[in-house]
Amino acid sequence: MATYEIFLLLHVISAIIWVGAATMFFALEIRTDLDGDPDGDARLIADQDWLAPRLFIPASMGTLIFGALAAIEGSWDFGQAWIIIGLAGFATSFAIGMGYFMPEGKRLDAAIERHGLHDPEVRRRLSNMKLVGRVELAILYVVVVAMVTKPAAGDSVLFFAMAILVGGAALGSFAWRNRVEQRTADGTAKAPQTP
Repeated sequence: MATYEIFLLLHVISAIIWVGAATMFFALEIRTDLDGDPDGDARLIADQDWLAPRLFIPASMGTLIFGALAAIEGSWDFGQAWIIIGLAGFATSFAIGMGYFMPEGKRLDAAIERHGLHDPEVRRRLSNMKLVGRVELAILYVVVVAMVTKPAAGDSVLFFAMAILVGGAALGSFAWRNRVEQRTADGTAKAPQTP
């Protein structure tokens, strides 16, 4: 196996772990939303805090490093549209993680400690974090599409489809968040358990 193939394999495995874990987390969030289960949200928050440094960050860094090494070893041009999309997707995900999720997660943890999971402000913050996570996941899927299809700068139809994917994810996530918040406000979500 050539060095390029090893780097490419490690790049793909890292991306599968990263995007797969994010997809699984999205499915678990949908489940807690459908259940109207704040205790399920508490478990997800704890899982996310545990998984971020052990799975999400190493897998994302592995995707970047092995992808860059594969590109260098394979003599790929870093100016190609699909590589730029990949790097931009990583940069966007990294910025969202460091600039939004880390500080907002700390604020959310503090708010939960002060007011509990049933507090409307806590629910709003958590709902917003889920929405941002879903848009980030759509961006990761755009990167996967770019890596597989390797579009050139003139592939306007494919770029339009990618924009539709991210825009659709954003609109769908807003609609879903509003639906969940409405269910909670109407009292149709599961009532909080009292000790």
